[in-house]
Amino acid sequence: VEAEALPAMRIAKRYPTFLRDRTGLGIPFTLMIYTNSRPLDFVPCFQQVLPDMNFWIAAINDFLS
Repeated sequence: VEAEALPAMRIAKRYPTFLRDRTGLGIPFTLMIYTNSRPLDFVPCFQQVLPDMNFWIAAINDFLS
């Protein structure tokens, strides 16, 4: 099912953000930046801050676009 074919529902207030997170490039971009430049013990901490980094990358991208 394509996202464009789905009707917008008032009760699904977080759906646009969910769709943005799943189709955006914030997480792959973040992974490309930090995975090679940090030691392996940084990975558990990195996984916990990944959602916040994804949010800010998407927000800054929207602001600058």
